[in-house]
Amino acid sequence: MRWIRFLVCSGAGLLVLYVGLTIWINHSGSHAWRSAQERLAREGVVLDLAAVKVAPIPASDNFCDIPLLAGINQFVDGDEAQGEPAAKRKAVEALGPPPLVDGFSRPWITNKNNEAAPLDLKEWSRWLRDGGHPMPVNDPSNPAREVLAALSYQDKAVAEMAAAADRPMARLQPDWTKEPLPELLVTRSTATLTTLQNLSMGLTLRAKAAAQAGDVARAHEAALILVRVTEATLEEPFALGLLVGITSAAQLSNVVRELAYFHCGSAEDFSRLRRAMERVNLRLATVQAFKEEIAVFVNASFYMDKHRMEATPWLDDRELKSALQWTGWLIPKGWFESNAAAISNMTLDYVVLPVRDRSWADVMVSQRQMEDHLMRARKKWWRNTDQWMALLAMPTYTRIVERTVYGQCLWDQAIIACALEQYHKEHAGYPERLSDLAPLVTRALPLDTFSARPMGYRTTPEGRYVLWGVGFDGVDDNGYRPKEKGGRNRPSNRDYKGDWVLEFAEPGEEDPQDEKPKPLKRWRGKRPPLSGAEQSTPSGS
Repeated sequence: MRWIRFLVCSGAGLLVLYVGLTIWINHSGSHAWRSAQERLAREGVVLDLAAVKVAPIPASDNFCDIPLLAGINQFVDGDEAQGEPAAKRKAVEALGPPPLVDGFSRPWITNKNNEAAPLDLKEWSRWLRDGGHPMPVNDPSNPAREVLAALSYQDKAVAEMAAAADRPMARLQPDWTKEPLPELLVTRSTATLTTLQNLSMGLTLRAKAAAQAGDVARAHEAALILVRVTEATLEEPFALGLLVGITSAAQLSNVVRELAYFHCGSAEDFSRLRRAMERVNLRLATVQAFKEEIAVFVNASFYMDKHRMEATPWLDDRELKSALQWTGWLIPKGWFESNAAAISNMTLDYVVLPVRDRSWADVMVSQRQMEDHLMRARKKWWRNTDQWMALLAMPTYTRIVERTVYGQCLWDQAIIACALEQYHKEHAGYPERLSDLAPLVTRALPLDTFSARPMGYRTTPEGRYVLWGVGFDGVDDNGYRPKEKGGRNRPSNRDYKGDWVLEFAEPGEEDPQDEKPKPLKRWRGKRPPLSGAEQSTPSGS
């Protein structure tokens, strides 16, 4: 009897404790979520993505509203493999580089051995020939001509896109908010992004082959289309759309470097390309992507609440799935609400608002603060149960932001490179100072991404130039970048020590970074906030 009384009393005590905790968690979670909702509304974050009001774009103003691209972002009955949209995606995806062949590793579309040198198209022509790909032109002495001819399967589609390349906007139609979204947003198909990524790679290879073959029209045609595809990709939802768009932006900057190396194009060609690039706003795209990420993780929180007794499709751990199925009913609703509130507030505080209102240098400071916050929460996870979802999701944010900041610098350098080529065409040489470009441009050139000062620039005895921006370490190294590649020396790595450099080298030449130049000026620490995005990002959308 004593044991029975003990068990009954213990059970009653645990029940009272559970009920009390549940009431407290539900009350605090509900209050936190109401406050978060009010804040999200003030900051323009829409949680019901199906209710987003997007202004329609007239077909004549939209690059993507052409037969080739219209509707490639749609899914018939939620199935990415069915119907006309799937057939269109397959056709557009086929415009990428020639397909892989078993036993033959496809070459890179960028020069991995020396990024300052043009792409080695001899390697590409050899790969095409060895893999049995159609080679309409057989001229081993001119591999660029061979590769360009091998890409002739793109010609019809490129002509269609080129005819619409000057339209003022680029957004896939119908807008993605009009499609039936899955109940769990994180499971939305990525087929559209895969298609756009392949298209970008194909256009990159085409532009480089045309530049080396001396086909100015095709080179600039492909580069301009690549700008519009990048713009459309950045309009796609969530952080994944941002990442794929940043990848396309990096590919375009590499194309511009190659066009500049061969002085491929007229002053008007480079002016047209520069104006198209100035319309793209990477900062605005980043803000919008992370606002949508808030909606994704709020959706995930309440999806788990609604389906707490079911196997969760996006969890890989079988034991965790089983545990949730058997114990899910014990979790108070307030826990899901408090987690939704925490990840919403933290994403606003550490990503959305810094990117929107402050300098990129300050954005990186906020990323370190976010990591410190997450580390403290992880050490005392039992006291921070409202941040468990943030602990799972937010560690990836820093890497996304790092790539975006680096991509911003590459994009800005490409804009300046276009202006420098305009000057070169008109003066048969490069200016002594970037300020000499002012008469050629209608808006101010982009500033250094980190220092918010003019980018570093100097001419070289070979008749070229070096253009650089301050890297993550906050030190102006006079255009130095480490000769070793990969790991910490990857420019998009936050631990990278060196500048972000646009320079030129001859094919087969050693990397020009042999010695570290003496730094010109140094600054460290938190930079004062800038007045707005226009100081480091071309305005527009």
